[in-house]
Amino acid sequence: MHPLIDASMVRSIRNTGKTSEDLTERIPILEGHQFTYDQPAENVVITGCQILPGMPHLLDPLARIFTKKGLSYT
Repeated sequence: MHPLIDASMVRSIRNTGKTSEDLTERIPILEGHQFTYDQPAENVVITGCQILPGMPHLLDPLARIFTKKGLSYT
């Protein structure tokens, strides 16, 4: 592994899906806003591992547009 890569961060991402175990769990956020996740889809919305807790209010309108237009997304 490259010396500039934080090995503990890589372990955390592999084990929890987050760069730090202290970050908010993502699945309750996704479910709370009725976002689809972990399923095959034609469109994928990628927020990154640290941003989701601070932006579900921005994803709500996007999810409504996808749903209204009949587009599959995850």
